[in-house]
Amino acid sequence: MTRRCLRRTVFTALLGASAAGGSAAAQCVETTLTSPAAATNDYARSVAVTDDLVIVGDPRLDEPGRVLVYSLAEGGWAYETTLLSAAAFAGDQFGYAVAAAGNLVVVGVYAADVTGFSSGAVHVYRRLGATWALEDQLAPSDGDMGDRFGWAVSTDGERVLVGARSDENDGLLGSGSAYVFRHTGDGWLEEAKLTDPNRAANDAFGFSVSLAGTTALVGASGDDDPGLDSGAAHVFRHVGIGWVHEAELEATDAEGQERFGRAVALAANIAVVGASHDGDDGTHSGSAYVY
Repeated sequence: MTRRCLRRTVFTALLGASAAGGSAAAQCVETTLTSPAAATNDYARSVAVTDDLVIVGDPRLDEPGRVLVYSLAEGGWAYETTLLSAAAFAGDQFGYAVAAAGNLVVVGVYAADVTGFSSGAVHVYRRLGATWALEDQLAPSDGDMGDRFGWAVSTDGERVLVGARSDENDGLLGSGSAYVFRHTGDGWLEEAKLTDPNRAANDAFGFSVSLAGTTALVGASGDDDPGLDSGAAHVFRHVGIGWVHEAELEATDAEGQERFGRAVALAANIAVVGASHDGDDGTHSGSAYVY
């Protein structure tokens, strides 16, 4: 295993001024999307975007959640439809995590009681013409109570990557895992279960996930290697017929409680990892690391 610790770039918040002391760049908001139904406290808890779609999760606590789809029309962004699940109940957190690619939308439902209390599930929807339909409900082959499968999701259209941050492995509570599902043409097949080779209890591996082709990036914000909850992120690559752990990423200036890996993003050969509690610019000011 190779551990990558070289930090290419670190971004921190710019409050009112640029890093060089000049004025902050102007920001332009093209459209503000709001819910067409009654407002909730959790609208836009999760978001995803494609070339012509914006997906907004509204998981709700006191009723079944929903996911709203907005499409790009000639006059701008317009509400298209709401994705619901007949299997979702209040508190299931349908829409807590969303991802999209092409005509595919993936919805995390981490508190669903599919194979046990809060074992979790993922719903896959596909747009066929002008209609959205539920294509499949995904659950891991070894799913169990409290796994929180569906806490984080990502897709490239051909595969779906799902985080199960509370999964227990080898008796290690909360060590976490991530699952890869591949579309075969006839349905979705569980292709692999990804775990940290050096896993420990409460690592929360799978807290965040990102998929780009044959590369997967998985955040483990509770990893304690440099310090308590300092965090880590793991790179996996599909080689031949399987997935191989390629590298573990950690901040070069890692300290306890920074929660590196709480958010991750991947594109081509660039990985971005969020450390929401990094204190470079004050308590919990946060940083993002680019590799």
